[in-house]
Amino acid sequence: AQAFTILGSNGNVGIGTTSPIANLDIFKASGDASQGFTASSTAGVQMAWTIGTDLSDSGKFKISSSTLLGLNDRLVIDGSGNVGIGTAGPGEKLTVSGAEATAGTLGIWSDDGDEWLDRYAFEVTTGDDLNFGQYVAGTLTPRMTIQSLGNVGIGTTTPTWLLNPTSATAAQLALSSGADIAQWAFRNAGGNLYFATTTVAGTATTSTSALSIIGSSGNIILAEGGGNV
Repeated sequence: AQAFTILGSNGNVGIGTTSPIANLDIFKASGDASQGFTASSTAGVQMAWTIGTDLSDSGKFKISSSTLLGLNDRLVIDGSGNVGIGTAGPGEKLTVSGAEATAGTLGIWSDDGDEWLDRYAFEVTTGDDLNFGQYVAGTLTPRMTIQSLGNVGIGTTTPTWLLNPTSATAAQLALSSGADIAQWAFRNAGGNLYFATTTVAGTATTSTSALSIIGSSGNIILAEGGGNV
């Protein structure tokens, strides 16, 4: 059988076929049609990548960090166009999967030309919660969490209610009318509820509260000279 063909009419190159239909056409009748790339370090350690069509897995296109398709698959595209990263069976247009303690991370990074900055990522935890967070010192710090039950936490990974904003030092909820306008803020501080105005910069203090509800007694306090209610 002829192993290598170059068509004089158009310059197409065929490996395993005498009728190549593309500039480079790799064909195998009873196995994976693939191309391998192998490098060797100075210590003699070989590092291999393989690209091709995996016949044993419904003809999926794969990029694998090994000498064989189906072993250490890193990227997979199936016949429906679904793309898998870390999985050979993508169920959506893009499926990202992992086997670590916090699996399935999708990162969004910005590069200023010198180093990677502003690293954000989505991850699905082993408890099936979805986190959106920011990398701090190499560790993903969640900023928002959606639990499998539907509870949403901002500033906490364990929201108790449908919406649970959490902060130990700032207002948990603020209403803004735009730039350069003071805000109205709600804050739970030590179990007491404060409804207060803020500075233009958005800083709220309990001393400027227009309305306070003391958690231990239920007493309601209106700020002196704070206006009509």
